[in-house]
Amino acid sequence: MHRIAILLVLAAGCARERAPSPVELDDLSGALFRDWEDPATLQRHVGVLSGWLDDEGRSVVAWDGMRLSNLEESEVATVDYPDDTDLSAHGGMATAMGSAFPIEAHAALLVEADQTFTDPGSFVTYERTVLGGDAAAFVAGDGLVRTENTITKRGAFGIEIPYTLRKDYRWATLGDRSAIVGRTWVTEPGCSENGKNCVLQSWGVDAFVADGDETLRLYEVWIEVETEADGLISEEQKLALVARGNQDVLEATEEALGAL
Repeated sequence: MHRIAILLVLAAGCARERAPSPVELDDLSGALFRDWEDPATLQRHVGVLSGWLDDEGRSVVAWDGMRLSNLEESEVATVDYPDDTDLSAHGGMATAMGSAFPIEAHAALLVEADQTFTDPGSFVTYERTVLGGDAAAFVAGDGLVRTENTITKRGAFGIEIPYTLRKDYRWATLGDRSAIVGRTWVTEPGCSENGKNCVLQSWGVDAFVADGDETLRLYEVWIEVETEADGLISEEQKLALVARGNQDVLEATEEALGAL
């Protein structure tokens, strides 16, 4: 019961309703996922995204988190995911910030095998394998990488949830400005040993846009989880925890880059 109480306090403390994402960003988020395999179309989307990040990417609202509309079947049709996935059941949150580090430094971290640095308090293991693309060329600023990630996530009750996640990243060029767009999806949902805590679906868009010697970041997660605390916290509280989780990943990445 002590761990349940801690979870409820954390959820209540950050459970204020988040603003919905602007229509421009909401539509763009699905398009970035949908058109990831089409470099020319993706580049046009990144042009729009870079403008939005220039205007809003360092704002308090963008850091606080913005609710996203659910992804639709047409937006995820180009990836393989479990047939029984209910796309009406997930919830999404977008978070943006300015990173103090250049995009090249972020690229180098994206191909590291051990990704637990992204949230050491949450991930027991996070092992990344490059399945396709040229990792060396990617780090140098060109091409793409396709990765598979074997994850064990630490839950709120001392439980551990194993699942498999795909994360693919591609460079895009905007004149003299560069960007990276990643997309994420669960290929195999996973549950704790007792079967009561599960990651059923997880989708994501992870974008990096060069801003001089710094980088503008957009980190978006749509997720459906099943836990033993589901009857104790509201949907708004669950989304608030996703917003806090997004911030944790962004902050932990800054710490990892600062330690290099």
